[in-house]
Amino acid sequence: MKQENSRNSALDITRIFALFCVVSVHFFLNNGFYQQKVEGINMFIMFSMRSLFMVCVPLFLVLTGYLMNKKELSKKYYKGIIKTISIYILASICCLTYDCIFNGKEFNPLSFLDFSAAKYSWYVEMYIGLFLIIPFLNLIYNGLDSRKKKIILIITMLAITMLPVSFNIHFKIFPAFFNSLYPITYYFIGAFLSEYKIKIKPIINVGLIVTASVIIGFFNYYMSYGSTFRWAGYNDWGSLQCTVMTTLVFILLSSIRTDNFRPVTRNILANISSVTFGAYLVSYIFDNIFYPILNGYILDIPSRLPYYFIIVPCVFLCSIILSYVLDKIYFMFKNIIGSIVERSKVHENIN
Repeated sequence: MKQENSRNSALDITRIFALFCVVSVHFFLNNGFYQQKVEGINMFIMFSMRSLFMVCVPLFLVLTGYLMNKKELSKKYYKGIIKTISIYILASICCLTYDCIFNGKEFNPLSFLDFSAAKYSWYVEMYIGLFLIIPFLNLIYNGLDSRKKKIILIITMLAITMLPVSFNIHFKIFPAFFNSLYPITYYFIGAFLSEYKIKIKPIINVGLIVTASVIIGFFNYYMSYGSTFRWAGYNDWGSLQCTVMTTLVFILLSSIRTDNFRPVTRNILANISSVTFGAYLVSYIFDNIFYPILNGYILDIPSRLPYYFIIVPCVFLCSIILSYVLDKIYFMFKNIIGSIVERSKVHENIN
């Protein structure tokens, strides 16, 4: 893929980091972390790491708002979902084939429709819905004629989607009916950051991110201490703690100066960035390959922490490579179909 001069490499870095965070969060999902009794320094470190890496999905959502807040209702706009669905189908075929061969599962074509073909394809189901309403979300956001009104919009969305799950811990304080709309909140945050380009000095921002990771990690560690990990809204994607972390990380990464990057570096970043979606989906395969090996050799769960620096880069790299292959397959079929359509048009004109 040739790098366009107008492409913002800082956003490519942001997207790549978001994928790396996805793979990192799955380190905890697959290594027994959530079933381990919460105590000890290694568990505290893993809680703090998880607090940072939970920005993974929100970063993708903020990036969507950042890039798509000017999209309007049109036939061309809806064609934009074709590649997403195509890559989902190709990635699902890979995951289903792997499960059939190595896990003894049946190849169920209906799993494409209920988004269970690839273990992590819940994101696709969510994104399709978000994609369909983006032109209307843009009418709402761009219809507000001042920064103040847009801030009020974001505060309102935070109030109905994130305040409830963050503070309704022991008993209900805030109405919680609209919790699941948090992707829209992140979308509006991305649109706002795109328009107003909030800046924080990098050294200060890094300090805030590290501090927030430790504080949030300690809070979640304390809430679960002595038992297994306590799953709750306050430590999930639709929480205020995740919103704060995501906003700080996005501002830091999107502000990286890439003007002096060499063309080859910009091209590499663009190529990796363009296949992150497929890599997200097929990372299930490599999670399934690497983690049983780790868990079989290292029985003590806290002692698996150092292997993060081996397993996660391996899963990340393998997922990128397979996704790159799927991307090439997609464009091959796209070109073939395009050629057939062109030939049919020429044939019709001749007749």
